[in-house]
Amino acid sequence: MKIRQQHKTPNNMKLTDKYNVIREMADVINRYVVEKDLFSGGCCFSAYILAEYLKKLGINYKVVLFQYGEALNKRRFSTAMRAGWVGHVAIEVRYKNRKVLIGNCDGINFFFIINNFRFRCRTYSNISPLRLLREYESGDWNSCYDTVNNFSLLNDIKSVANKYIEKYMNA
Repeated sequence: MKIRQQHKTPNNMKLTDKYNVIREMADVINRYVVEKDLFSGGCCFSAYILAEYLKKLGINYKVVLFQYGEALNKRRFSTAMRAGWVGHVAIEVRYKNRKVLIGNCDGINFFFIINNFRFRCRTYSNISPLRLLREYESGDWNSCYDTVNNFSLLNDIKSVANKYIEKYMNA
């Protein structure tokens, strides 16, 4: 029987490093939003990647769904995701008692406003990276985003996270 090895997380991360890793991850996400149209079909994958590395860093996060249409009043995460009316999937972290969404969502907000859609941002706790990946793999996402970019997005976020993982795990 194979025993799953417990993953250690840095538990002594300085507040400035927490800020820096969040900012650097947001910079990567924003670059992909502008250059690769990430938030037109790749937001759930980016949420998965962010959740995976935030978890490894020991940084708590929540998943935020921009819900509209038939998903507007869905309270359960899986029900909302499967309703097909989720306009955006984002990751929220807390920094100095402030809620921060990773990635610039101005374009998402503009989309809802210009199309006169009623929408709600609902926050979900305890959503694992694996669950996000499963939702991404089973979902029907906007095809504007080219999924060939997923591998480089993964590597770019991994590169940011690994600087801090190495710094604190080897300390």
